[in-house]
Amino acid sequence: MKLPVITHPLTKFGMASLLMAASLAGNAQDFYVKTYTPEVTATVLNQCGAQCPNLEYQFINTGTPRLDHIINKDITLALHSTNDEATKTVKDPWQTFKNSAAPSNSQYTERLTAATRQLIQENKALNKARGNRGKEIAPFIEVTATPTYLGHKGNLELFATTFYQYMGGAHGLGTTNFYVFDMANKKQLMLEDVLLPNQKDRLSQLVKAQFSEQLKAEKIDPKTHFQSWPFFLTANYSFGREGMTFLYQPYDLAFYAFGAPKVTIGYAQLSGIVKPEYLQ
Repeated sequence: MKLPVITHPLTKFGMASLLMAASLAGNAQDFYVKTYTPEVTATVLNQCGAQCPNLEYQFINTGTPRLDHIINKDITLALHSTNDEATKTVKDPWQTFKNSAAPSNSQYTERLTAATRQLIQENKALNKARGNRGKEIAPFIEVTATPTYLGHKGNLELFATTFYQYMGGAHGLGTTNFYVFDMANKKQLMLEDVLLPNQKDRLSQLVKAQFSEQLKAEKIDPKTHFQSWPFFLTANYSFGREGMTFLYQPYDLAFYAFGAPKVTIGYAQLSGIVKPEYLQ
């Protein structure tokens, strides 16, 4: 039997993050992007029993292997929850996979199969724990991992991956990661790569000031808030039409109900902070 593939209704904050990411898109048709669902070992799909976890994930194919591997590895790792396989072997296969710059198709299949097997076992355990009631309600385990092409800015190609995980607790958790690729130099640009020397503190101050205004709009005193939720500058950034966007995950800077804080700093404010070639 096949694991059911669903489009999960993301939490309010997870969906908001995804829609925000999509709004950054430029001319997406200018870059070849195809998504597809990779296979897992067929026999693992017969281990669900009466009820399977809900899993949905896609890989990306742009014709640029280095780019594809960075995103596809993250998609695969997102399915790896509490897999205890590493504790049973001297060499952790997940760490080996993570450290590989270009995993083979068989490595992807192996890791996806291992993750799926573990999620099936966890779902069985949760269903068993709730007894007869487990036959009447939806599976506990739900995991989605979806890549999105956001468009381009000059030589930069912009992507996001949106993840959702529900493991039977009080609520699920949705997160979104940004990726900025410099196609001319064939590399992923981390935050430090786009900043001028010694400008990270200035940028942090700008982001903190804008987030403080968001807190005030919710009638939350920033000074008191930061005592419980210390501020930091996230490295999760992207470029959009209006400026540079910094996206925090739920629980990064505030309680869950606050959602996923997003701050956009206009390009004019970034002069002297970000390298000029990324402000054009």
